[in-house]
Amino acid sequence: MRRRTPRRLLATALLLAAAVLAPAALPATAAPVPVPLRHGGGDDCRDGDGLPPAMAERLDATVEKVRRQAGIPGLVVSVRMPGKGCYVRATGVADKRTGRPMSADGYIRIGSGTKAFTVTALLQLVDEGKAGLDDPIDDYVRGVPNGHRITLRQLAGMRSGLFPYTADQDFVRDLLSDPKRPFDPWEVLSYGYRHANTFEPGATFQYSNSNLVLLGLVIEKVTGRPLA
Repeated sequence: MRRRTPRRLLATALLLAAAVLAPAALPATAAPVPVPLRHGGGDDCRDGDGLPPAMAERLDATVEKVRRQAGIPGLVVSVRMPGKGCYVRATGVADKRTGRPMSADGYIRIGSGTKAFTVTALLQLVDEGKAGLDDPIDDYVRGVPNGHRITLRQLAGMRSGLFPYTADQDFVRDLLSDPKRPFDPWEVLSYGYRHANTFEPGATFQYSNSNLVLLGLVIEKVTGRPLA
């Protein structure tokens, strides 16, 4: 049996959290309670704005259980339900050596959290009739390998077949030699374009950062505004 990866466990955590928020959620199981965060600097989840205590307790148990299963040292979770309340918790440690606990004051890179924002922006443009999910990427960005057959839907669903630039050894070397070096979209895409596509569009799933870089370029072209 394949060992479940942390990425899949995190996805499971989101599903479990959704189940907790549903009316038919399962009863909570005993688990260490995550530490509530202190808020400030414009955070709108203040005292009295939280979710009902029973719901928060179920979320506490779910978050802590999955964190331990995935072997994640520490994390911060935020759930915001307009008109119903919000939930913000920290659990685990920010520093494994010292045991310093996670808190709202820590600096955490947003990383792949931007993928959700990017696809949401794309879907808004689709709703506005400014782009189509089944449009080929060639309609917006030229020079993409097999771009006349790869659709925006396939890019958003990680089913394009484009080689992930993060798997290119030259990119890995360049990144590790200067971690603070900025890369522009065309530069990172060029690392992936050196390789043949890994499968036919839509044939299977492969997590690839190249897909979302291209969607970012689509959004910039359609809106005429920088995404960053």
